[in-house]
Amino acid sequence: MDVDDSKPQATVGNAVHGDVPGTLVQSGAIRGDVHIHQHRPADPRGAPDRRVREADPIVLGVHPAIDAVGGPDVLPGYVLRDLDFGPAGLRTLLTAAVTTDGGFIVLVGAPASGKSRSAHQAVRVVCPDWWIVDPDPAELSDPRFADTIRPRTIVWLDDLKRYLLGPGSVSGPDLSRLTAAGRDTVLISTLSRQDYTSMTGPRDKSDSKSRRARDALSRASIVDISRKWTAAELERAGDRGELIRYAVGMANENYGPTEILAAAPQLADFWEHDEDPYPRAVLTAAVDAVRLGRTAPLSAELLRDGAMDYCGVVARGRAPADWFESSVARLVEPIFGSASLLEPVGGDRIGDLTGYAVHSWLDQYAVHKRRREPIAASLWHAVVADAPHAKDLERLAEEADRRGFLRLRHDILREGSRRGDESATVSLLVWAAENGDDDALRRLRDLADEGWRHAADGVVLALARRGGEDALKQVRDYIESNDQEGYHVVLYVHALAERADDFALAELTRLAEGGNGYAGVHQAHLLAERGTSEAIARLRQLAAEDSYAVWPLTYWLARKADDTAVAELATRAAAGNEDARVFLTVASAQRGDPGAMDALREEAFDPTSIACEELARLLAARGDDAALDELRELVREGYDQATKHLVRVLTGPDAVAELRTLAEERDPHAEKRLAEILAADEDEFRAMDELVREVHAGNAAAVEQLYSHYADGDPAQLAHLRRYGLDLDGRPAGAWPFRFDPP
Repeated sequence: MDVDDSKPQATVGNAVHGDVPGTLVQSGAIRGDVHIHQHRPADPRGAPDRRVREADPIVLGVHPAIDAVGGPDVLPGYVLRDLDFGPAGLRTLLTAAVTTDGGFIVLVGAPASGKSRSAHQAVRVVCPDWWIVDPDPAELSDPRFADTIRPRTIVWLDDLKRYLLGPGSVSGPDLSRLTAAGRDTVLISTLSRQDYTSMTGPRDKSDSKSRRARDALSRASIVDISRKWTAAELERAGDRGELIRYAVGMANENYGPTEILAAAPQLADFWEHDEDPYPRAVLTAAVDAVRLGRTAPLSAELLRDGAMDYCGVVARGRAPADWFESSVARLVEPIFGSASLLEPVGGDRIGDLTGYAVHSWLDQYAVHKRRREPIAASLWHAVVADAPHAKDLERLAEEADRRGFLRLRHDILREGSRRGDESATVSLLVWAAENGDDDALRRLRDLADEGWRHAADGVVLALARRGGEDALKQVRDYIESNDQEGYHVVLYVHALAERADDFALAELTRLAEGGNGYAGVHQAHLLAERGTSEAIARLRQLAAEDSYAVWPLTYWLARKADDTAVAELATRAAAGNEDARVFLTVASAQRGDPGAMDALREEAFDPTSIACEELARLLAARGDDAALDELRELVREGYDQATKHLVRVLTGPDAVAELRTLAEERDPHAEKRLAEILAADEDEFRAMDELVREVHAGNAAAVEQLYSHYADGDPAQLAHLRRYGLDLDGRPAGAWPFRFDPP
């Protein structure tokens, strides 16, 4: 059977042409080949029928400028930015992409720093005759989308966060399909600095969306854009018109010229000082929805229902009948003829309104301001009710879990299960089973027997999280009795590695001897961590038999760093072992050789390398101001391991501000260290208050510290807290019933 989409609609013999709804059945004898001629439906947003030179920059996401000096132009003259030039400049990268097989370019900078305008100007100059298309996230994640793109097309992805973290969550392979050799397709995208740092920094290993986003960004050429203009840029601005001169004149330490053009001072003034309770409640609900990861347009129903608890009881009682409509009208009214606090989002047809979006600059400004403030119950309920996809509910359940709101998490998962989401049902049962509910565990086993795709995973995960030896033996027996492989064995190995006792070592050894290399790696690491003469003798034996044990052995030798260890490292390095060569340098640096530190710096060009990890560790161990400054520079350059070691040596009240900055990007190392320092405050009431505020920020480590404070050494109370969690105000929740409604 062949598929042919090139022929006109017709019906000849056994051929079927055109759109065929439902199921096609042929009765009677089939003679000869069957040909299905497919007619591709039109792209609902319109085929890529615009040339770059014809594309409206406002439609593509370039913000119109304020009308501060009068004049007919929506956009002022473009000021050439330093980022446009040079070997790694935007136009250099774009020229290379359009003259070869394509590419992927992302402009990264603060909101209202000129990212979209610079990107639009670049494509107009470099490739004005190319086609341009701006798909929505659902279209881009469809594997068939790549086949609809003509050669010589710019795929415009304004605000990449919508594509990487929104419903559908476009992956690196999705993007690579578009830029595959011979397609002549260039992806141009923008991303805020905060979102880029958050996506590329260290995150919880279970955060699959962040891993996918990080993989996608690793495939891109990154162009940084500053919110402040350089002296050369200011000089070039001199002849670009009165509005540009106005923006340059009004710029200050708080706002750059592009932020002046985007009405940022006026947006901030409304947020900080407006006292009308109804528009403020609606806008706060919108901002908090963004805090919870909402990327789709905010519906009127979500905003109306979500705003309720942001109004005091008196304001609610005095509200006029049109309080919501008048609030929205005020929030969408352009400031200086340009920016709106809330921006209407249109649909596929003129006059369609799909919802509202917070202005991109205000989005980041207000989210930062409200980061540690409580999210109202009315907003939680509204975003759950309005969640359009199962993945949205999954994300909201994760946000509730990070804050210790376990009753809320339970209710969100129940809603997902009610809607027929299999993964929500399994997550609900896993959570109950890992907390000792044997009925939930039995139900998981039953669903696995019925063929539910994730239920068997859930059985293994729930037992592994229980963590006791009996539970792990049940995992082992379940895997063996069901002939399970792959992911289930990985979960089991992880659980054993975390337990790290004699039972765990014996099981890892059994699996390794059975040919499981992953278990062998963890077995070797566990032996190195024990460091006893017996463990190291066994590790040497394994290293002689299997290469996976060499790294843990050389790691242990570098930590020991005595004459015998250095001699063994030198022998292994001379024999050509690369790990031994790097760890020999580490051991020499650890023994005080300054030349070895310089050599380690030369090796640490890759953020994921052994050398980078060890350089960061040694700098943290040194601990002087110069070492800490060097660590901070590594953090700014995106070296994840540097963050881990830096936060360990930050202490006292002076460290809190620095840790909060790192924790704002959801760096798990910074979150944990910040929670530890706050919990250690001698003023117990202040410690509790600060921990609660960190809970509202989504700091999972603060939740555990708060549990410890509330339990005050009582194991039964600690167990209760871990089972029932916190109320939305951060206080201990009472007991509540677990409910599972079978789908």
